[in-house]
Amino acid sequence: MKNKIKQSETIIIKRSQITPAPYNPRKISDEARKVLKKNIKANGIIGGGGWVWNEKTSNLVSGHQKLSIADEVNKYNHKTKENDYDIKVEVINVDLKTEKELNIFFNSKSVQGEMDYQKLSLIDPDIDVNLAGLDDIDLSFIEVELPKDLDIEVPTFESHRKKRHKLQRKKIQK
Repeated sequence: MKNKIKQSETIIIKRSQITPAPYNPRKISDEARKVLKKNIKANGIIGGGGWVWNEKTSNLVSGHQKLSIADEVNKYNHKTKENDYDIKVEVINVDLKTEKELNIFFNSKSVQGEMDYQKLSLIDPDIDVNLAGLDDIDLSFIEVELPKDLDIEVPTFESHRKKRHKLQRKKIQK
């Protein structure tokens, strides 16, 4: 049976064909970059590396942090294109508006799901939590087990979207 979901094609292109998207809003801390680099050095780039490239604009849509590490490891020079290398990407062909929407979508924590910390706590304790990408906050949820009958108030945080919606409603009501 044919898959009803549209799929990208995986191709190999030269690094010099890729332009990092100038609008990419994703940032990475020095500490997170070190962890990502350590994982890449230990395991390589897996599954196409999550690199999504728009053939129409030559922009990278997803995978900017990994690309910067691959550039560093390969000693790629952006200006001279020296040390150009092959890279496996998922190729798409979309307009700039769709490209930007996809860039934000791929980086949006709200669509990535949430961690099931109970399941996570059952995973083999011998794993390297740093290579797994877990931070102190993740680990704090795993290590602390509160009694079920404990009656405490846990603060909730409204999403930016909900706050903006409330502000818009207040403006309309005025």
